[in-house]
Amino acid sequence: MKTSVSIPAGLLAALLLGGCQHLEPLATAPEAAGPATETAPGAEAVQPVAPPSAAAPAVAELSGDVLFDILLGEIAGQRNRLDVSVEHYLRAAESSRDPRVAERALRIAAFAKDERAALAASRRWVELAPDSLDARQSLAVLALRAGIEDEAFTQLEQIITELGAGDQAFTAITGLLARDEDRQAALQLMQRLAQQYPDLPDAQLALSRLAQHAGRPEVGLAAVERALTLRPDWSEALIQRARLRVQDGEQELALQELAAAVQRQPDSLPVRMTYARLLLEAREFQAAEQQFRQVVEQDPEHLDAIYSLGLLALEAERYDAAGTRFERLLELGGRTQESRYYLGRISEAQDAPESAIEWYDRVREGDYLLDAQLRSARLRAQLGEVEAARRQLHGMRVRNPEMAVQLYIAEGELLVSVGAEQQAMDLYDSVLENMPDNPDLLYARALLAEKLGNLEQTEQDLRRVLEVEPDNAHALNALGYTLADRTDRYGEALTYIEKALALRPEDPAILDSMGWVQYRLGNLEQAEAYLRRALEQAPDGEIAAHLGEVLWQQGRRAEAREVWEAALEAGSDNPVLERTMQRFLQP
Repeated sequence: MKTSVSIPAGLLAALLLGGCQHLEPLATAPEAAGPATETAPGAEAVQPVAPPSAAAPAVAELSGDVLFDILLGEIAGQRNRLDVSVEHYLRAAESSRDPRVAERALRIAAFAKDERAALAASRRWVELAPDSLDARQSLAVLALRAGIEDEAFTQLEQIITELGAGDQAFTAITGLLARDEDRQAALQLMQRLAQQYPDLPDAQLALSRLAQHAGRPEVGLAAVERALTLRPDWSEALIQRARLRVQDGEQELALQELAAAVQRQPDSLPVRMTYARLLLEAREFQAAEQQFRQVVEQDPEHLDAIYSLGLLALEAERYDAAGTRFERLLELGGRTQESRYYLGRISEAQDAPESAIEWYDRVREGDYLLDAQLRSARLRAQLGEVEAARRQLHGMRVRNPEMAVQLYIAEGELLVSVGAEQQAMDLYDSVLENMPDNPDLLYARALLAEKLGNLEQTEQDLRRVLEVEPDNAHALNALGYTLADRTDRYGEALTYIEKALALRPEDPAILDSMGWVQYRLGNLEQAEAYLRRALEQAPDGEIAAHLGEVLWQQGRRAEAREVWEAALEAGSDNPVLERTMQRFLQP
């Protein structure tokens, strides 16, 4: 069965759930954070399962009435009566002259997702602490949320007055506005601010970043060009212009401008790194590698450049060169977990499983932890240490219960890989007793049942998946393909595959299934068209087998042989391809 299963794999804006948005350019810009936002209240994400983190004001400094409201507010909060807590804290904030009470009221109102109360508390905080940048930033965000642009504008102007009209102020404001839900309103407010500073390049750069975040590259490009007019060859503006070009669909122009910028500023590593990364996106790998090498020549400890060179060498199967790069990263103490993982991949590619296991087992955290452990377990099983591999996966399930389903499926696949299909089936049966409607486990068992020839179980499990997830394209495709390949229920098969293709029109596995069912229906030309599309997207032995068979049945036997032989030369050892060639080529 041909499948394409994928197993499931600041400031005050964060006070209200759903309002936090990430501004991509700020993540890579050196000025992405500033003192004005580092200690601002509410920068942490508000979670409904924990109390607000700010401590209540000191009791000795409060009057009796204020203290009474605070105590009632705290008690109500502990009892999860947030509405009552907000009411009492707002009353305390209005009665007290202590700005900490207003700040606390703001946090509780935000925790309760009461925007009206949060706005009132933030106004009181600004009234009591007019020099507090945190207070003004809070009020600016909440006023913008409430659609009160003039009030938000006034607060942002005060922030600029306090910090000075320059990089620090506009970086803080950009980070603030980038987290607002209404990106267009935030952009409009930034445009209004930037108009007040037409000769300040920092203001224009900030506007360009927010425009990119709002999906308005034309606004951003106009602003960044103004910034470059005011400050020619400003590296940050050159980088930002390139980002906006790409967003506007002008990748080639972005590359040309960056190439020229690198010539003018050969010592600017940020510009060169941006150029190298954009070359990677354009799949100009050799040119990108040349730029990364230049960066490392200028800065031998540039972690990102070394890492990129390692990945490029690995992709090109230059394993020794790749290993040297990742070992260098370990020496420098950077990207440690990723380097260990890729050194494991290199050892695995060089047929050194013991070394690969050692590297994989040294991955302790991060995005590669799960895959490293799965690869380590699989290699142990291949070395005959099946029970050790299973114990390893069991240990991971204990430590990571949220990954239990993926790890059970991995254990099943591991058993299949060493020929223990029935043990894998027993495992799936056992786990499904406790999770009878888990679509991923049902899907995994269905595939194994098909492999074992139990079509009744396959169909039953796939139909159950579709009861739970009617739009599961993988299950629709698997059921349709199974019916087309193993039964004569071609019309029913076509219905399922058509639904899958509507959900994932470019999925090569589904295109292959559509080609195969069309072949079964006798529509050879349509079958060929679908199979060629599938093979273009995924050079795969099974797809090649299907296409060759269709060509053979059309009398185009030389073409069929070419397709099959090309798949063999590409290294495919797919059993479907082997059986197909034996059927048609052996006398």
